[in-house]
Amino acid sequence: FVTPVTKPTGSVKITASTGETCTGTLTAGTGSCSITFTASGTRTLTGSYSGDSDFNTSTSAGVTQTVNSSSSTLTISPTTINFGQVPIGFLGLETVWVTNSGTSPVKISSVTIGKSGTYYQDFFALPLCPSTLAPHNTCTILVSFLPNRNQLGAANASLLFTDSAAGSPQTVSLSGTIINPIATLNPSSLSFGTQKVG
Repeated sequence: FVTPVTKPTGSVKITASTGETCTGTLTAGTGSCSITFTASGTRTLTGSYSGDSDFNTSTSAGVTQTVNSSSSTLTISPTTINFGQVPIGFLGLETVWVTNSGTSPVKISSVTIGKSGTYYQDFFALPLCPSTLAPHNTCTILVSFLPNRNQLGAANASLLFTDSAAGSPQTVSLSGTIINPIATLNPSSLSFGTQKVG
């Protein structure tokens, strides 16, 4: 009589030297489980098998694992916008692209126009971004320049992007020139002299 070969059943508990654990149930001799580490660094993992009617309990040798810290990086493009010459009462419109080029989500706190610069009140921002930008995702911000006051000349301001990524707040320099074209006729009068009828 030959005893058939059996595969281990039961469970395996994985324990990290930093205290995290998980347990995987064996099916046909294999199983898996997941551990989430909230801090970077090096730790040692060991596996403890619970045993069953055919296999004894056992503990594996330690395995060293290094957990790298996640990165959160925002890429802003462009970083400078010049609206050129914009007449009073007309609208200049541009788009800013925001990309999470890191490996962890970025929480977006606010998108505003800084209250400094010449005629900064004439710049406006409309963010089309979620409250949290996932890794490798992109969103947009519509930035407008609308001179609506009795003023002329250069205007400037900054778009401020406050978030949880490194380097916050990110900034975009904004500028434009306010003009007020006035049409004139030259000459102001015309004389056709004496003309014969017909």
